[in-house]
Amino acid sequence: MALDEANGNVYAQNGLFASNLVVVNASAEKVLSPIPLGSNVSTAEPVGLAVDAVADRVYLADWVSGNVTVIDGATDTVQRTIDLGCSFRSRACNLEAVATDPSSNLLFVDTVAPSYQGPGNLTLFNSSTLQVLGTLPVGASALLADGRHDLYAANSYNGTVAVLDERSLTVERWLNLGPSVIPQPMALDPRTGDVFVAGFRGPPRFAQLGVTVLRGASIMSSTTFPVPGFLASSIVFDPSNRLLYLGGCCDADGNNLVVANASTFQVLGTLPSAGIPEVLAVSPENGSVWADTSFGILDVYSSGPPASSTPSIWSEVLGEPNALYAFLGMAVGALLVAAGGREMWAGRVGGEHRVPRWVLAAERAEERARRTRMERTSTWFWIGVAGLVVIALLVLIAR
Repeated sequence: MALDEANGNVYAQNGLFASNLVVVNASAEKVLSPIPLGSNVSTAEPVGLAVDAVADRVYLADWVSGNVTVIDGATDTVQRTIDLGCSFRSRACNLEAVATDPSSNLLFVDTVAPSYQGPGNLTLFNSSTLQVLGTLPVGASALLADGRHDLYAANSYNGTVAVLDERSLTVERWLNLGPSVIPQPMALDPRTGDVFVAGFRGPPRFAQLGVTVLRGASIMSSTTFPVPGFLASSIVFDPSNRLLYLGGCCDADGNNLVVANASTFQVLGTLPSAGIPEVLAVSPENGSVWADTSFGILDVYSSGPPASSTPSIWSEVLGEPNALYAFLGMAVGALLVAAGGREMWAGRVGGEHRVPRWVLAAERAEERARRTRMERTSTWFWIGVAGLVVIALLVLIAR
């Protein structure tokens, strides 16, 4: 999901195997006519949307076809399709993320090797001509341009963030966020230029939700929130109220949206949503928060902290809800639960953070299965001991 400030429209990814892109008028909260994407992405799995509000263009990155679709925001029609040679069938590479910086007139697309073996590649385009300017060996699961000629590339597979100087088209610095830190999407404070990197630390069952603040090519601070087990999948910054919204799953009450003060990093509360918020956006008009959830539903929240905001003031089921994703999620969840895990969080199959979430989920299930087997072994051991004691007593009595 992405917000185009030039026309006031919200563009939402229309689910797994979608053939169109949902367009919503943000101020009227009305779903407009969807944009047909054509046969190239008829079986699509969008992994990212980026908006160039200056050129009024929308870029959609598709994991299945390996294409980037360029959409004219004025007419909501497809202008062009960029083939990166990374289709799912070719198994040459996987398209992971897309971002654009109108101030530098650049478009960035990141791809990684199949099964995430080996480094990725960041391809740089002139966003006006769509001519390739170069390629850098930078793998990323999330990209963010700060509008100050720096691009941040977060890699959730090795816990680093690469800072790219857009003027020289070189990596300025690699930032290591620390051991066991898995960075997720990022958010920008446009006034200070601070970048908030959402992530979590440690094994999933005991994961600690955290935010790392970057400024330029330096790590300014790192904070852990008291929401154990919450795995972040999205983040957005509300400049009007200086709030951070972090989407993921889940707190003790099953809520999927954590709200925190962006200055003190105090957690102000949590909010429920229809599914896991995969992408978040804040409307510049009224500060409302938009959540594109994993079940193909758009949730909209009023501005402000949970005490004053109204949860889900508007909710809309997209034209093609992610029924397959929900089915696959339930199927995988059932298998993992059968393997010994009692708790399971929903996740996006084949989505933006495909590998980390499911690898960690598998580790979580394996850990719980191991614990269950140990508990069962211990139980049967003591039953066996008790049986031997009973037999010994019977033998003594018989004598």
